[in-house]
Amino acid sequence: MNARRVPFALKDRISEELDRLVEQGILEPVQHTTWTTPIVPVIKNDGSIRICGDYKCTVNIALRKDLYQIPAVNDILATLKKGRIFAKLDLAQAYQQLEVDEASAELQTIITHKGAFKAKRLQFGIASAPGIFQCFMDSLLSNLEGVVPYFDDVLIVAESQHELLEVLRRVFDRLRDAGIRLNREKCVFVSNSVEFLGYRIDAEGIHPSEKKVEAIHKAPRPRDKTRTRKERYGCVA
Repeated sequence: MNARRVPFALKDRISEELDRLVEQGILEPVQHTTWTTPIVPVIKNDGSIRICGDYKCTVNIALRKDLYQIPAVNDILATLKKGRIFAKLDLAQAYQQLEVDEASAELQTIITHKGAFKAKRLQFGIASAPGIFQCFMDSLLSNLEGVVPYFDDVLIVAESQHELLEVLRRVFDRLRDAGIRLNREKCVFVSNSVEFLGYRIDAEGIHPSEKKVEAIHKAPRPRDKTRTRKERYGCVA
């Protein structure tokens, strides 16, 4: 499969991101490959580029997506013990911290305007990646009371600062032993409230996120049944 044309305005930024991923050991340039997937560049909220393979037209066709059951948000919220102090950890690059075997790396090979790159870590866009990563995090942080991993976020709920710091120490130990890195700028280590899964959680309970409420108030009024259903589904999700 050939590389897709990318917007000229993004070309240099995509090249820089490819170079960064190669330097980190996530991607490896290859001259010859029997399998390639074109990329889809995604602009994140902070303006940086995330490179995703468009695997829906290649390997995803043959993958099972339901190998691990992703916990429902409502089920997660229902299991939270009542806490008074909180922490939230953000895992850097999420899936791309997990190494894959050689055969999987070759199947994840992407084709770009700079050539082909074998992906040696689990990639965004792989249909089974969410389940694989959630299974890994659930196993890694199992048997730690008040610790709730959900993809690249880890919520920690405690009754006191002393308890929170003790649980944080245990979580840090396990993450370090597994080689998992944090995005320090996005972490909240000790707080009376945190934003998690679209909700604000504090000592009083679970509340709708103020950002989501504001977005709903500012949203244009639906003018037909189709848009009404879409807006309603978006609120529920």
